[in-house]
This record gives sequence, C-alpha cells and structure tokens, in this order.
Amino acid sequence: MDQAATEGLALLHGGAECIKFSRAGQPSVTLIRLSPDQQTITWQRHGLGKLKRKQDRRAVEVEAIERVDVGRESAAFRSAPPNARGSA
Repeated sequence: MDQAATEGLALLHGGAECIKFSRAGQPSVTLIRLSPDQQTITWQRHGLGKLKRKQDRRAVEVEAIERVDVGRESAAFRSAPPNARGSA
C-alpha cells in the first residue's frame, strides 16, 4: 500500500471533517469515519447542523459502495450555489 493510501486510512480511522453536499447542493460539515475493521463507513453532521435531524448518524458497508465522486467531480458540488463552493 502506498503512503497516500496509508495516510488516508489513518485519517478516516480518526475521523475526517468534510463538507458534504446534499442532492440539492446544500453544504453541511460532516464527520466521516472508517470502522476499525474497515468494513463500515459512518458519517454524521457536525456542529449545530446535527440538531436539525433526529437521525444524525448514518452508515454504509464498504462492500456496498459502487462509486465515489470526489470533490468538484460530483453533480451535487456542481449544483451548489457558487458562494458555497469556495474557490474553484
């Protein structure tokens, strides 16, 4: 495994704070974690945003992931308002 992959796994195990865009293009700060057995990815809203939902933690089995859209490649990011995207 290369160094970037090792660093990425370490980051996900500890929890990575990311900006997640909804299907409607609305951004929210989200904490993403990889389980110790590397079988499950969980995410939850971070900060005050988590108070808006009853279920603030979600999970998916790694084997169920079919595709990952990264950053500016995703349709949700492209549909976000320009002021929510940061610098391009």
